[in-house]
Formats: sequence, C-alpha cells, structure tokens
Amino acid sequence: MSDAEFSAFLTADTSPVALFERFEGRGYDETRYARLIIRSGIPTGEYYSHLVIERFREGDAAGSVSFADLQDMFDGYGYFKAGKGSGLPFFEDLKKFAESVDDNRLFRFSKPWRLSVLLQFPGWAKAEEKKYLITGAVPSVGKDLIPSDRGA
Repeated sequence: MSDAEFSAFLTADTSPVALFERFEGRGYDETRYARLIIRSGIPTGEYYSHLVIERFREGDAAGSVSFADLQDMFDGYGYFKAGKGSGLPFFEDLKKFAESVDDNRLFRFSKPWRLSVLLQFPGWAKAEEKKYLITGAVPSVGKDLIPSDRGA
C-alpha cells in the first residue's frame, strides 16, 4: 500500500463504487492509497474541514454515519449545502477540533467515526456494505483542498 493520499470531491452524484474502488487501488493506476481526503469543504468556523477516510479496523468508535448521509451534505458541484451538517453526529466534533488546529495539517479525532458505504456493482443483484473510518480532517481556508498545498 502506498502512503499517498487520494483526494476527491464528494458531490450528490459521486458514485461510491468509483470512489472507493479507486481508493482501494482497483482500476485506473492500481495505487492502493493510505487515506482518502474529501476535497469538498465543510464550513467549521474560520476554516473549511476536509474529511479524512481510512480503512476499517476494529476498535472503539465515537459513532457511525452512512456514506449516503455524508453525501447528502453536498450539492452536485461538491459544495456544502447550508444547514445540512448539523444533522450528522460528528459535526460537533469536527467544529471543536477545527477551532484549535493549523491550516492544511491533518488532525485526528480521539475516536474515529464508522462510515458505512453501500456498494452496488454493475451487474450484481445485491449491494455490498463496506466499512471505513472517518479518522479526522484537514482544515483549509478554501472550500476546495488543493493537494499540492499539503505537499501530497
């Protein structure tokens, strides 16, 4: 597995299959990335926070959220829809951490949030549920996190 980060926008129309297959290194360049960073920013006070997603591992979690609920926070262009974040359980954690961190530096939650992703592959009769973790975020002054700003 590469230590590289894969960054992608999350929109209302993002295909979870395409997003997570790329993250896992299946197809395209076959790089299996260490973490997925959502470039679409969530306003959290002075900064926008960009979620960090990593592979599932057993352990305590602060709670859980579905990919569909996460995706519902963004419009078709990857912009945060006003009023949507307050409905997600990790939003308060995100705002609290974003107040005390530096621009473009990854911070981790004390406990990750479980992320359930329903993957419906073309031609498959049944969808498959995969688990990942939202482990933290990267704050930035802009709505879009530019990977080159992080040295990634």
